[in-house]
Amino acid sequence: MKEAIVNSTAKYPVSLSTIDSANDKITIKGFGSFKEDQVVSAVAQRFQASRLEAMAFTAPTATELGITEINVPVTFSIRVKTFGDASEYATSFVMNSRPIIFEVLISSTDNTATLVANKIASAFSEWESKFNLSNNGLPFTVDNTTGVITMTMKDYTLFFQSNIDFKVNRAVSPVTITGVKAFDSGNLGTVGGTAALVTVDTTTGLRVGDTVTIGATLAAGETQVIVALDTDTSITLDSSITWEVDDVIYLHTTALNPTFDGKYLEENVRMSLSATSDSYGISPDEKPFISGNYATISFVVNDANVGGIDGQYAKHKFLGATRGELGGTREFKFTLYLLEGSDMWAGSAGGKVFDIITWLSGSSITPVLSLADGSIAADAAAWVA
Repeated sequence: MKEAIVNSTAKYPVSLSTIDSANDKITIKGFGSFKEDQVVSAVAQRFQASRLEAMAFTAPTATELGITEINVPVTFSIRVKTFGDASEYATSFVMNSRPIIFEVLISSTDNTATLVANKIASAFSEWESKFNLSNNGLPFTVDNTTGVITMTMKDYTLFFQSNIDFKVNRAVSPVTITGVKAFDSGNLGTVGGTAALVTVDTTTGLRVGDTVTIGATLAAGETQVIVALDTDTSITLDSSITWEVDDVIYLHTTALNPTFDGKYLEENVRMSLSATSDSYGISPDEKPFISGNYATISFVVNDANVGGIDGQYAKHKFLGATRGELGGTREFKFTLYLLEGSDMWAGSAGGKVFDIITWLSGSSITPVLSLADGSIAADAAAWVA
């Protein structure tokens, strides 16, 4: 496997040449030369931004907590889990997270959700003022509106445990509140009807694979998965539903990693080592911009005597079905990480990126051209647009 981070055409100039109608060749200087008839498969992905998870809950009243006295201590915990290596919150991929524990004093007079929510929001602020860590306090931001606390993660690798346990005066049995992770996306269903194809006012902010609930209210709506964004004003769900005019599309905010940002490339593609960090170790055009957004083009090719990986090199033995047998045709994967907005995209049609996709499309395979919203582009022009 060979990878390259491409920030400009200066480091990896691209040129196309025609050998014959069936064997056009592309040369990416410093990366490789490849013929169309070598291509086995190809996938391209425009940069897809991360999505932060959010969760909301309605604060329990004093009555719901069973409080009949003044200034009763109530503890509650927010559990944060992680998809990454944020060990201050949880171990990677281990569901047992480390709770952030708060305590508030609730009185019998706090008989509305708003009064209790104000105390909860105050506890969050006090915690941040006293435990201001390198991540600037709590890992989430807080909104308090008429008794509803909405928390939004600051990092796309973190997500919430849904249940929040309130323990009154250290009681063994807690009062459990379940948070909600679906919110009004700002999109509305229009026309009304019964079908898997739903007409909407706009698809802005929605992606293929999103879980949505469509209805007058979240509780009364039907939950489905978006399988296609057909136009700017229609989506296809995984099954038919009945909806009314002006039904709200509630989006379930699952945490999503970006594909790919500079932070990912720095940590997974180009590690900062002694051999690559000095001024003579690697070209600036190959170093990821931490705040950059990168599209990817990956393709698999067979080895050959011309272009790609030279097929004249001796193959390894012991790769076949029997001992000592030579393996079959060797395949090699090549991946380009292309900085969005760089001069790789500039020029007629879509610049050098357009040339690469056009070359792949001219081969015997059909490349999968994924857009930022999860839909599939029909051709190179649509992918670079």
